[in-house]
Amino acid sequence: AAGGQGEVVDMAYYNMLQVPSDASQSAIKKAYYKEALRCHPDKCPGDEQAKENFQKLSAAYAVLSDPALRKKYDTEGAKAVESKVPTFDAIIFFAMLFGSSRFEPYVGNLEMASLADAVAKAAAKGQTDSVPAESTLLKRRTQFRRVLRCVQHLRSKLDIIVHNRDQDGFLRSMRAEAAELATVSFGPQLLTAIGVVYENQADLALGFGGRTTARVREMSNAANVVCSGANAVMAVSSLREETQGAGDGSDPGAAEARARQSLEAHLPVFLDFLWSLSAVDIEKTLRDVCTKLLKDVSVPWQVRHKRAVALRQLGRMFQEAAAVASATENAKGAKDIFMDAVAATVQKAGQPQNESPPV
Repeated sequence: AAGGQGEVVDMAYYNMLQVPSDASQSAIKKAYYKEALRCHPDKCPGDEQAKENFQKLSAAYAVLSDPALRKKYDTEGAKAVESKVPTFDAIIFFAMLFGSSRFEPYVGNLEMASLADAVAKAAAKGQTDSVPAESTLLKRRTQFRRVLRCVQHLRSKLDIIVHNRDQDGFLRSMRAEAAELATVSFGPQLLTAIGVVYENQADLALGFGGRTTARVREMSNAANVVCSGANAVMAVSSLREETQGAGDGSDPGAAEARARQSLEAHLPVFLDFLWSLSAVDIEKTLRDVCTKLLKDVSVPWQVRHKRAVALRQLGRMFQEAAAVASATENAKGAKDIFMDAVAATVQKAGQPQNESPPV
């Protein structure tokens, strides 16, 4: 097997991920990502069995993604690798934090998720002082593949009207999908970001202007990053002071409770900062996606024109769905949003199933 020498004594973890015992690390990660998104508990609300299955899947990935643990598992079985460190997959975490898996076909894996994934892996290996940086070429390749996947998905949606000429079917299906997307975590914000870029890029392609709007949007996003970043820095400083103050008392339980309350109070600030960074990444990626579709010289100009018209409609539908959801939804609190994402990605070995992860 790829993870060790000789015969594998236990195939259970490999079977969970549906990979052979000699699967590469890349194949294991790809299989985990696919299975985790498919069987995430959000898709079966209230189903404890689904939650348990997801935790088992995460535990299997935690072992097989670590060469040393995988070798030990291959030769000694599951009992030899129990009670290890929690599993954390940053890519899954950010997918769940910002729109679950439902927005992934439109925006791909966030750049921040890849960075967080590298940090988590370095920390797991004890490399806390520095994180190995990806090469510029590797980053470009990763982003290029991300854009291509988004292009393929968006083209399939536009083809409903561009090639199939099904105007009613296009409007009906996309409005229904937009309404569903609006219900997930950060759904209205994501729909607005996507819709604005779609409409703006379509306007540019159709000769309706839009360059000034695009520039203003970029400047606004940059300003939001600076502002939310400053707020996050102040929140960290305040949290540190409050946590230190909470530890001065004689009651450890009360001190811990105050520290947890302080962290919960600052979560909205941290989430706002994470979102502002993600918004810049998402909109930049979507501009590249639209450029590839609307400047595709492999198709006649008539097709490019139809794509632009359909893209403009789609952008407006997304923005309309976001506006309706923002006006009517009972939004989750920052703690609930964060904990939902954590529950989807972190499984602490030996932790009772009914115990919530610490905030």
